[in-house]
Amino acid sequence: MNKVWIVAWREFLETVKTRAFIFGVIIMPMLMIGLIFSTEKIIKASASDTQALRTLAVVDRTGVLQAPLEAAQEAYNLANANKPLKFEFVSSMDMSANEIAPASSQPTETQPTDPVEALLTERLTQGEIFAYLMIPQSVLDPRSNEPIRVGRKGSQIQVSRELRRLLTRAVVTTRYARHDPPLDPGLIDRLGKRVDLLEIDPRTGEQSTGNTMLRVMTPFAFLFLLYMGTFGISQGLLTSVIEEKSSRVIEVLLSAVSPLQLMAGKILGMVMVGLMLMAVWIAVGYSGARANNVLDLVTSERIGYLLLYFLPAYLLFAGMLAGIGAAFNTLKEAQGMVTPVVLSGVLPMLFWFPVSEYPQSTLAITLSFIPPLTPFIMILRVCADPDTPLWQIALSLVLLWATVAFVIWMAAKIFRVGILMYGKPPTPKELLTWLRYS
Repeated sequence: MNKVWIVAWREFLETVKTRAFIFGVIIMPMLMIGLIFSTEKIIKASASDTQALRTLAVVDRTGVLQAPLEAAQEAYNLANANKPLKFEFVSSMDMSANEIAPASSQPTETQPTDPVEALLTERLTQGEIFAYLMIPQSVLDPRSNEPIRVGRKGSQIQVSRELRRLLTRAVVTTRYARHDPPLDPGLIDRLGKRVDLLEIDPRTGEQSTGNTMLRVMTPFAFLFLLYMGTFGISQGLLTSVIEEKSSRVIEVLLSAVSPLQLMAGKILGMVMVGLMLMAVWIAVGYSGARANNVLDLVTSERIGYLLLYFLPAYLLFAGMLAGIGAAFNTLKEAQGMVTPVVLSGVLPMLFWFPVSEYPQSTLAITLSFIPPLTPFIMILRVCADPDTPLWQIALSLVLLWATVAFVIWMAAKIFRVGILMYGKPPTPKELLTWLRYS
């Protein structure tokens, strides 16, 4: 029994002295506590960021709601002067036949039958307006259940909430103005009935998915898929390198290929594995969306962005983990260096809600250009807001690929020197020395 305790005590000491244990016991909890208490401040900071007015084109079939709606808009913007979500309602009832003709000259299956709505859909697609409202004439009748048609491309839940409140305020105010007091309690309840919204996806011309929470969670689902595809595969590369190094198999491999060829081959092989898994996951997700009639959530545009950011994201983290695997002899030794790398992929998950709700805020834009957060933040933004500026997407990709090239260069330097190094794990100073080797 005494020998058991000796072995147990040795294992205990060897574990608690590692950088991974110190990081996990001391630094990681402090970081998590800081993030927990700062999340609310981050959301408030995003919500207080100044942004441009959201222009909404209003087609008022009642003929009397434009003025109350503009009054409600002015009151809302004034009361929320320090918040980014501000609206500007512009009347579209004076459109001429010449303006309508271009939008309806070549009708398609997804184009609205109403020529005015078809024109507004075209303007929305081109980014001239943020959204449009088709207010039916029956909306002032409290007995009617006909909804207000809302065409927009984003999926932010806050926009839907505030639009419903503004429209309900304008409609209810107009209903009350049309009835002279005294009003019986039953009539008061009917006049105060809130309006219903029917959100239309301008890309398909069909109703957006009715489950609001499902639409809000879609950007996170794409983020999680990117995270699993990136780290689920690249960590296998780390394990493979360390196992081959510790078993001396690496020496046999290096007798046939150069260190750079070996590293490049390993990374390329895992890239093919990752792409195959991504293809399977995308097929499963698309089939599930098709079966549940929510194809507007899994669009070809979103899938394209997912693949566009997956490749550089994987190469970035694979390069870092390949270098770490070559420098250390065991997973226990490497864990201290791996944890910060993995944490950089976890951090975007903590920012997913403020970034998804406010994809054009200063916080979201700033995080988009901080590798290695870039691919995860950008997939959130492009899924939450289809109108994310193309220059930001292009710049993020250029920055990301430049970072990939730099990381691969460093990994190749460390891999070439460290792959045949055994014994004591290298210190950060020794790793910097390896980078200077030609």
